[in-house]
Amino acid sequence: MRLRLPTQLAILGLATLLPGQGAAQEAACRLHGVGDYSRSVRVVGSDLYTHHGSGGVDYRCEDGLRIEADSAIVFEANNQVHLFGDVRFEDQGSQLSADSAFYFGADKQLRAWGNIRVRDHASDALITGQTLNYFRESAIREVDRLEVYDGNPHATVPPPPQPAAEPPAESDGPVAPYEIDAGHFILEGRRLFRARGDVIVVRDSLRTTGDTLVYDMERGLMTVTGNARVEQQDFVLTARSLTAEPDGRGDMVLARGDAQLAGENMLMVAPAIRVFLAGGAASRLIALRQVPPEEEAPDGLAGEVGLSPGDQARLRSLLQSEAAAALQGDEAPAQPSIATGAFNLWGDSVEVVAPGQVLDVVNAVGEARAETLANRAAADWEAPEIAAKDWIRGDTIVARFVPGEPETPSEPAETAEPATGPPPARLETLTASGTATSFYRLAPSDTLESADTTEAATQPALHYVAGDRITVFLEGGEVVQMDVEGQTVGYHLEPAPPSADSAAAGLDTAAVAPDTAALRRRGHPWT
Repeated sequence: MRLRLPTQLAILGLATLLPGQGAAQEAACRLHGVGDYSRSVRVVGSDLYTHHGSGGVDYRCEDGLRIEADSAIVFEANNQVHLFGDVRFEDQGSQLSADSAFYFGADKQLRAWGNIRVRDHASDALITGQTLNYFRESAIREVDRLEVYDGNPHATVPPPPQPAAEPPAESDGPVAPYEIDAGHFILEGRRLFRARGDVIVVRDSLRTTGDTLVYDMERGLMTVTGNARVEQQDFVLTARSLTAEPDGRGDMVLARGDAQLAGENMLMVAPAIRVFLAGGAASRLIALRQVPPEEEAPDGLAGEVGLSPGDQARLRSLLQSEAAAALQGDEAPAQPSIATGAFNLWGDSVEVVAPGQVLDVVNAVGEARAETLANRAAADWEAPEIAAKDWIRGDTIVARFVPGEPETPSEPAETAEPATGPPPARLETLTASGTATSFYRLAPSDTLESADTTEAATQPALHYVAGDRITVFLEGGEVVQMDVEGQTVGYHLEPAPPSADSAAAGLDTAAVAPDTAALRRRGHPWT
């Protein structure tokens, strides 16, 4: 027989029937109110009851936990409550909703199903999914641990607040959150956010993918490992692992292990690459020969967020695994390289400055060398390997660019597609410093003056020079001028006709005078 009690009587009656909590439960929990129907059944052989309530149930604990639902069953024997319909849960750390849930008071554990929606109070992160496990802080658990999975889980995670830039940038405004999709989310200690299984992170115009993610929400440090990839409208960055963190007015992304950045007019390959972003666009790149080690968890992390020693060790192992893999091996790491439409460049460290993603300056430091690609003078010459390319070398190389000229549309203005961005920058100078050397192939000044078409007429002149500092000026990828500073040695070789003896064929070999400010080649408009 069901007994229907007035609401106020039901509240008073149930509150009286519930006994004091046992030592296993740290905070007493009880029905605070029942909106409509209630029934209590005594457990045989004990003073404990099972309570049924519907029409709106309010269940509360002394530690601040409050759970509301359409209906509930409270089991005093094992200190559990089963909740059904429009479940709403809130404690000091979280607020969540679900279709149904079980709360185990002795273990301070919540399990919930259906239309999960979790809001973390500390970070304001919002997580959705279909299944939830929430292990609350307790005598046997130093920090909270919340898991969400099933049903295409999604998380919206705001970055931590950063000090305002001085002066504020024109683009300053609301900071976009991270939108994250994955198979499984874990929020641990109100600080560490983890995701695994086909991770996708979208923020502004950046899209990052990988197998696993670890995000320190206090520091704003996010690491993605396993097939890590960042995509933006103008570039794609891949590596074994990617770490992103705030950097002044923007973000810094560090790609570790077999890093590669591909853009419309540039390809950068290096053991590690740093990308500095402003407004979602890459403004500066640094390619590194040595892979920086992964940052360990901060000192005292176990005490700060309550990770057990085992969990702390596992976290550090995860963060360091990719860097360790990249550093293993007997072979020395390859030099970073950059390939553009105008030249290829190598160095132990290579920096690209590209405000607005337009090339401005490229700096290569440490055994730097560059190869220019365009050379009409040697286009038809089958050269030996030693003379197959034009190059410049030095301890450092600086490549400077100037804005490119807009392309003239070949179609009428009304049918031509509008340009999608600024024209590619044009390489203007290459400057090598510190034991600088250069080699270029040039149109010959002697043998091509005749009208014949001998083999010699298709061979370029060869020009080699060494000095303390060499600056090469280019137009359209072709060398138009060269300045050499310091103690200088150089050779200029003119091709000889194939029928002539090389010793008497007019081979023009000229040593360049020391301390020459500018080299001038005969018959060439250098100044």
